[in-house]
Amino acid sequence: MKPFNRPYSSFTDPYLKLYFEDERRLKQLQKFGLTNNNNEVYPEVVYQANIAQAERTEIAAVLKFQKEARQELHKQHLRLHKKWNEQENEKKRQRAASAKVISAIL
Repeated sequence: MKPFNRPYSSFTDPYLKLYFEDERRLKQLQKFGLTNNNNEVYPEVVYQANIAQAERTEIAAVLKFQKEARQELHKQHLRLHKKWNEQENEKKRQRAASAKVISAIL
């Protein structure tokens, strides 16, 4: 006689055993993180922990990408300002040189 205090799991249902023995379904279950390489079903706690870990990993990857993107934008911003400052300094030198030429002519 089976104890009824366990929650129902379709993975352990004897009537669905043949359904879950299909190789294609086993691969899908492994892909979804519901079974391990030995085709043993993870307990709900382990499954939830695996999902939480995957979410943390994904969030960390997104944050790393965003940080690198911000750093690259900052570098581009600094390069543009440097270029603008160099152009401004060149214009000042040209104005000073043309002012010298004009003052020499007059």
